[in-house]
This record gives sequence, structure tokens and C-alpha cells, in this order.
Amino acid sequence: MPSASKVCRQTGSPVALKVIDKPAYEAFSPDASMRSGHGPGEAEILEMIAGLDVEGVPKILDVFEDADATYIVSELGGLDLYEWLQRSADRDEATVLEVITRLLLILEGLHNWGIAHNDVKLENILLDDSGQVHLIDFGSAVICRCPYHVALRREALEDEEERTSSSDGLEEERCCDAAFPEFCEEDLQASATVMYQLFTGSPISTAERSGMVTEKKEVLRRVSKGELLSADEVRELFKQQAS
Repeated sequence: MPSASKVCRQTGSPVALKVIDKPAYEAFSPDASMRSGHGPGEAEILEMIAGLDVEGVPKILDVFEDADATYIVSELGGLDLYEWLQRSADRDEATVLEVITRLLLILEGLHNWGIAHNDVKLENILLDDSGQVHLIDFGSAVICRCPYHVALRREALEDEEERTSSSDGLEEERCCDAAFPEFCEEDLQASATVMYQLFTGSPISTAERSGMVTEKKEVLRRVSKGELLSADEVRELFKQQAS
């Protein structure tokens, strides 16, 4: 699924262009399409997210297709964090704290609507010159189809007249899909890995990566509350949890 940055001829502003190759019809799994945004479904997922106005997800500007691929044109949200790390040897903890805090807020917004990103990593997080963080690439996104989240999204996407005529409120009070919280948990685990990489500038070991339990979630909670941690503190916390 190659992506590239282009310049819009009408506005002169940079945009992102993602090309999604269409799978052979017989290779496309209807069951998979119900759970994730692979293939042509990613464009629909991004348009839905735009309708829900989730903060931190670049807006879709256009979607078009031909016989071979679907093309998604979206706002360009800055430099991805992998490249940012390569260029920013003197990054400070306050900037890293702000990036992680904003990432967690984006994920919280998505999870509340029943959407798990399912591919959180440095390359899929953008940071622009003003400090804004954007989460991109929803090709692996998981959409919760439980009655609660379906009704919640439908109510938000319908206009006022449709809501008045067709919706008397949510029939379910909470998510009843036992699997969906696991995808949300995986997003948080991946965020912890991103946090480690940003604070330390180093890749995370397999042992540390697999040790994501209550303690690591506590580190994320501390960071999200505005607590400044040094690279050495983060590295030591992860080592303690992997041991």
C-alpha cells in the first residue's frame, strides 16, 4: 500500500496520496471485511472517521478508484516519528510527553466510537511544525459491530432530522463485544512501545515488548497526566517489568 506526498494543484498545499491495490475478488474475505479496513474498506473507514470528527486523524479530501486500485487523498500531517527520531538527536522530554499525551487522546477518541487502529507505530504517527500529532494508515483498523457502537456511530452520523425520526436513543448502554477491548489493549501496548522509543531513541527488546502488563499501563497513565519522565527512568521501568 504505497503512500506519497503530492501538491494539490488547486490550493498549492501538500497532500498525502495513498494507493490501495485491489485484491482479486476470490481472495477477498467478507468475514475479514466485517472486522477490519483492509482493501477497499479503508476509504469507507476514513470517511466515517471524518464524519465523526475524531481529533488527530487527517481529513479525507478525495477518494477515487480505477480497475486496479483505490486512491485516498488526505491532508498531510507532518513528519512521521521514525524520521523525526532520526533528525532530532536533542529531543526533550517535554516534547515526547506532549506527543504521547496527544496520541493517547486520539486513541481514546477512536476507541469511544468503537474503532481500534491496530497498527500503532512510529511510522504511522505524524508530528507537524506546530506540535500537532496525527495518526494515519487505517488499513488494519478494527470496527466494533456491537449494537452499542453501531447505534452510537449511526446517531452521530445522521443529521438532526433523521435522528428525530429514527432514533429514540441507544438501545444498549455498553459494548458487548468481548473481542474489541483486546484490540484497544493492543493499541495501548503499541503506544507503550512508541513511548519507549521516543524517550530512549532506541528500539525495544523482545522481552520488554512482550512485558506489557498493568505496570506499563501505569507508566502511560503517568505520562498522560503530565508527569515528566527521563529516558533513564522509562528504560528502567521497562526493564523492571520485563524481568
